[in-house]
Amino acid sequence: MKKYILLMAVFSSTFAKAMDFSCKDAQIFILNLPNDSLKNLKVDDQKIVDLGDFLESKPSLNGSSISTTYFVSTSGPYEQLWCKLKAQEAVAKSLKIQTDSPGKPCSDLHQHIFSLALESLIVDKTTRPSLSDLGIYFLQDQNAVGGFDWAPSQVKFESKSDSIGVRAIRLKTPLWAGPIGGMNYCKVLSLEGAKDLLRTRLEI
Repeated sequence: MKKYILLMAVFSSTFAKAMDFSCKDAQIFILNLPNDSLKNLKVDDQKIVDLGDFLESKPSLNGSSISTTYFVSTSGPYEQLWCKLKAQEAVAKSLKIQTDSPGKPCSDLHQHIFSLALESLIVDKTTRPSLSDLGIYFLQDQNAVGGFDWAPSQVKFESKSDSIGVRAIRLKTPLWAGPIGGMNYCKVLSLEGAKDLLRTRLEI
């Protein structure tokens, strides 16, 4: 794979676009609902620093208001963002809307975060390689079978030739599952974690 070495003028933080990405953003992204359906939707996120408290937490949905929780994990090679979100089906039902497009998987969320990270590192579109140019690809979600399976899991990496695959961990529960129904949990790399992985591919 051809390596890309950035010019200092391109990489300089002076020119870099300030970006951040939270589970609040992740919630909107995975819903995959039309913009006119989202205009009255209110989403907030709560960072929980204690892992035990985070694992016991649940996102809530009340009418057009969603409260998500998240945890930042540094136990892997790259920083991870663990988001407890509400599934599209639950939100669509609460908003009393119909949609023909399914909610997005965590793998799509992963790709979105990596795209933002790459844009942040290389502002100039004319010199910016694609993620595939850098040998980064996204594997289908590993679907956890329950909280006991999702809780100890970590984002996974698969090396293949001169490429690296990234796999998110997802836990999605059906609406009929009572208090734990309508959940969509994602473990993905954070924006900073994605930047760190990209730097290894960009040799910076």
